[in-house]
Amino acid sequence: MRSIRRTLLRALALVLLLAVLVGVPVVVARTVGMPVPSWQQWRSAIAMRRVSTDFVVRLGAAVFVLLWSWFACTAVAEFGRVWHRRGDPHALPPLARADGPAWWVRGMVRFIAVSSVSAGALAGGLGVVHGAARAAAPVAHEHVVEAGDSYWRIAQHHLDEAGKPVSMVEVHELTVELVAFNSPRLGHRDPTLLLPGEVVRFESEPSSVAPPAVAPPPTVAPTTVVEVATPPSTPPSTSLPATSSVPVTVPPSVALSTAATPTTSLSPDVKLVAEHDDSTSMVVLGLAGAALLAGGAVRTIDARRRRGWRASSVGARVTEPTFEQVRTELALRVVDADEQLVRLDVVLRSVARDIASQGACVLLATVGDHGEVRLFLRGSATPSDLRWRLQMDTGAWLLPGDVPLGELVEAARTTALPCPALLHLGCAVDGSQVFADLEAMGVLGVDSPVAHSVVRTAATSLSLSPFRATTSLIATAMPRPGACVECIDDPSDAVTAAVSASAGVAACAISSSTFALRSLGGAADSWDPVLLLSGVPVAEEVLADIGGGRGLGVLMAGATEAHYCLRAVGDRHVLEPFGLQVVPLCLDAEVLHDVLETVGHSAHELEDHGVHDALWSVKPKVSITPAGEPAWDLVVNVLGNVSVRSRSGEEVQFERSKSLELVVWLSQHRERPTRSAARAALWDLSVRDATFANVVSDARRAMGRAVAPPEGEEWIGRTLTEALPLHARVVTDADLLQQRVQAARSMPAHDAVAMLRPGLEAITGMPFADTTFLWTDAEGHTSALVLLATGAAIEMASHALALGDIDGVFWATGQGLKVLPGHEELIALRMRAHASRGDLSGVRQEWESYERALAAEPWASNDPAPKLCALRRELLATGASAGRR
Repeated sequence: MRSIRRTLLRALALVLLLAVLVGVPVVVARTVGMPVPSWQQWRSAIAMRRVSTDFVVRLGAAVFVLLWSWFACTAVAEFGRVWHRRGDPHALPPLARADGPAWWVRGMVRFIAVSSVSAGALAGGLGVVHGAARAAAPVAHEHVVEAGDSYWRIAQHHLDEAGKPVSMVEVHELTVELVAFNSPRLGHRDPTLLLPGEVVRFESEPSSVAPPAVAPPPTVAPTTVVEVATPPSTPPSTSLPATSSVPVTVPPSVALSTAATPTTSLSPDVKLVAEHDDSTSMVVLGLAGAALLAGGAVRTIDARRRRGWRASSVGARVTEPTFEQVRTELALRVVDADEQLVRLDVVLRSVARDIASQGACVLLATVGDHGEVRLFLRGSATPSDLRWRLQMDTGAWLLPGDVPLGELVEAARTTALPCPALLHLGCAVDGSQVFADLEAMGVLGVDSPVAHSVVRTAATSLSLSPFRATTSLIATAMPRPGACVECIDDPSDAVTAAVSASAGVAACAISSSTFALRSLGGAADSWDPVLLLSGVPVAEEVLADIGGGRGLGVLMAGATEAHYCLRAVGDRHVLEPFGLQVVPLCLDAEVLHDVLETVGHSAHELEDHGVHDALWSVKPKVSITPAGEPAWDLVVNVLGNVSVRSRSGEEVQFERSKSLELVVWLSQHRERPTRSAARAALWDLSVRDATFANVVSDARRAMGRAVAPPEGEEWIGRTLTEALPLHARVVTDADLLQQRVQAARSMPAHDAVAMLRPGLEAITGMPFADTTFLWTDAEGHTSALVLLATGAAIEMASHALALGDIDGVFWATGQGLKVLPGHEELIALRMRAHASRGDLSGVRQEWESYERALAAEPWASNDPAPKLCALRRELLATGASAGRR
């Protein structure tokens, strides 16, 4: 039907073209006559300086004839060009829209004469000659486009005719060749567009079409080489590890061959490794590129800390972290992968139903620096959401980075995470992060000299992954990668255990994949998969029984015939059969050990030293007057939004944001305020001396403008040494609160309440609430301030409850809950205050607010504290008994 319609359109175009070429001059000759003013009309117009109507008509007709002549000459010239190449009309040069109106004229001629086999009926002998010449030409193969065809589908069908197994790499390579060869001669604005009736030509016979097994590397100059960038040496007390630098987008030039004389450097998150006796240097990612590992580790650390904060009492103290733990946590926080992980999570949830309803599932996902997400599927599916684009050459779904998450949240709200076994493999050459669904693939092999390191890194990453939830992890033939991983020494026993553990899910996924069960089955069951991480190859007979999307995923090191494989090719790695070049994530064993140590420390960061030791073992940071009040002129607010203010309340205005951070850092490091330590904390990369000097000068000037320092002194001291002292009359609101807490300890209840209230009034929120300082969490300052604020609130509320001041209880606990919603002791005090008034509904409301605070924890599931559950039952039961009496 479409062929008939296109034939009619060509016929109509031919009639229109002939009408313009022949009809226009005939109509002009009959209506106007000679389309040029006569000599007499010219002389009359010049002499009388008047133009007659006939003169204007003839002059306009002359201009029109000139335009018609250009049109006719262009059409005839194009027809001659087509006739001259009648033996091979496909060799015609492509048309460019920049040609202007000529593009339309020449395009019409080509549309009529050269477009398909129907051109013979419209262009006379040209079509016959064209067909004969085409039959005689050395054309290997042709395909007449039908409705629904694409270059990808044509390439896949063409390779299937060759009678050999076809991989997606081969299909992708042939698709690129077809687009490059056919799009210029078809002349469509979109190079991938195909219309029914058009002919797609191949350059070689089906049997000889053998695209390479891997994608070719990017074209680079032969002299381009790679060199390991050596980090600058810094003092041990202030330096970060070499792998903790800011992640930089990996350019295509990273995947290069190496040469003898290094001239180029890798980005900080990329390094070269050579294992064993292998002479090939492998390009891999360090900790700075470990998005999933760093994001999961930071989430785990924060969740464990908040859990400890909520359960803390007045006697709790923060144990000082070691230098290695501080350095490792800083390196993890520098990666800052939260935004990418959240976007990937929301995108997968929002589109899962659409993909699963068409019988497909996600195998691979990439997330770009600007938020663009690509999903590679198993099975055929077309997006129903117009915000998604279907890439015709790869079959992948593409969501542009300019689509905000707010538009996807509603669709993602009711869907469980469809891919809990997401594994971060590394980054592609365009800088996008590559995530593979290990369960959907079934088996993923790593054939590389660094295979053991890649698998070991993957095991640690999965153990900390925020996507993993309750997924079971089994490791074999490798060191223990984490506390939540079951290690089995014998590989055969590990395989047996993994298959047995996933048998229940596999039975449910006989007729459907687990991706579809999670996406379409609601939240009744999560169908948790089992992941086996092996440092040795799994037996071939076992691989044959493991299918993708059936509850079991295997990642193994060593040469393998698995369908999905991360294979080393020279100094590069290619993920087969996608043909995607990947720089894999590969961390040293020492780095992984430091990460696990840092995560483990967060679970035991707080210790109970008793009320007396907790308060008095901390040395005062400021000088104390005989009256007990610190003498100060400027206060640094850290219990909430960060700022520096004078006694009159005037806020100090800094020209540089780093100047404010420097003042805050100095206020928290009065014991050893050195220049090198400040630079290492404020900048994760090396900065020039002039930059740091400008920041210090700006901080001095801004504070001096607000309040003049004592005569002959500076708010930030000028020294000729490494020392950078902050003046003693610059204090923090935490210092003032700490002194009030210590003073209130020796007072009766009524006086203690009066002493604590002004200090608690300064609390406006979480410490360092509106900042992105990395050092505050890593060095334990946030934890210490949380304990200080909540401890002070507990003490005042306890005194107020003893005095019967119920409003005072609610005010004090409210100030503490600004710092940490859901603090167990503060919630307990509020519940007791409600119960003392016989308000059981208030007790229930406090319990519900506590549950909401737990549910609001990101990436973490928390159960209510047993002591609060018992207190709730006790208060409600006691209140009900009192009501019956």
